[in-house]
Amino acid sequence: MQGKSHVLIVPSGPLTGLAFQVLVTDAIDPQSPRPFKEARWLIRDHAISILPFAAALTLLREMPAGSSASEALFGIADPRFEDCADDEPERPAQLAMSDMYRGLSPDPDAGCKLVRLPESRAEVTRAAEGAGEGKRELLFGAEASEHQLKARSEDGSLAQYRVLMFATHGHIAGEISGFAEPGLSLSADTAHGEDGYLSASEISDLKLNADWVILSACNTAAGEQPGAEALSGLASSFFFAGARALLVSHWRVYSDAAVTLTTGTFDAIARRPGTRRAEALRQAMLAMIDGSRVADAHPARWAPFVLIGDGR
Repeated sequence: MQGKSHVLIVPSGPLTGLAFQVLVTDAIDPQSPRPFKEARWLIRDHAISILPFAAALTLLREMPAGSSASEALFGIADPRFEDCADDEPERPAQLAMSDMYRGLSPDPDAGCKLVRLPESRAEVTRAAEGAGEGKRELLFGAEASEHQLKARSEDGSLAQYRVLMFATHGHIAGEISGFAEPGLSLSADTAHGEDGYLSASEISDLKLNADWVILSACNTAAGEQPGAEALSGLASSFFFAGARALLVSHWRVYSDAAVTLTTGTFDAIARRPGTRRAEALRQAMLAMIDGSRVADAHPARWAPFVLIGDGR
């Protein structure tokens, strides 16, 4: 791979669950006081894109290079969950969990089973600023609902956005009782018969024409059934719906790190229009590794996200 700036990988079996950017190209010095900052991670020299199967590259490159959609970004963030009213005071422990990662609350007595993600509003807003020309539509709180999303899919307006972004909780198959598929948590809308769980099969029914779908949530590369191969769940569903590329995560995402990575990726594209998405993500990861915060150099923080698709 020497001299190649962009690497396309078609993993299979257990390798579909591997974040290839954490591989090292040279031995790590065990005596180094800052081994994670000094490690020669694969991402240092190569932008990485993942393809779910080999023929996907041909299919993706047969598609128009860019979406014909005229609008910039549609984003959903900080949904209101069933047990949490907008004006419900959040306990310090809940706020701490929101700051740590996106997933189910580990404390069954914490009030809401899913902690609110207020910082995700700023994340999506920042991303929208760097999404190029066209309209931005951002839904927060109760408006960030299944009903609102599906209504825009049905009337065709969702297909007018080049970028879709979901900053919420993601769930692997079987993580939530009663739901066998992986999914995303959105605001419930019982008046319209929506439970607030956007499952993989519901995603595949959406009508999209997006260059990029960003899933700033936990475990969004996971399989569609417990024990299934990664990439077979949410990621594949968005491809079926009409996405050209996806940004998904392999493990629980630290919420503050998700903000840094996603906004950093868009900032890289805004600084130099035409930058490959895979290269923009690489730059955002390196900015965390080489930044002033030593903790950010740990791959648990900078490495969960992977780009699926051509990476153009």
